[in-house]
Amino acid sequence: MAWQMNGGSLPPQHGFPLRLIVPNWYGMVSVKWLGEITVLTEPFEGFFQTNEYVHVNEDGTADETPVSNIRVRSLILEPADGSAIRKI
Repeated sequence: MAWQMNGGSLPPQHGFPLRLIVPNWYGMVSVKWLGEITVLTEPFEGFFQTNEYVHVNEDGTADETPVSNIRVRSLILEPADGSAIRKI
């Protein structure tokens, strides 16, 4: 749980007074404005978990896979300036 950011209190847009940070889950799905914790035996099926923070198929329909990590949506094969790609 986070109650501070950069040495100060969390600002409201980042979840003041308390935010739950879940490792290996994308930040937008971290619970903000935490007021209580309820332990469930099944995945929570709230609006954002089933309609908004899910991956979308090419036809625009939700595939019901929750956004935990962002999928790759682009890949630079050759930089615009034509320079060679180097592995570092």
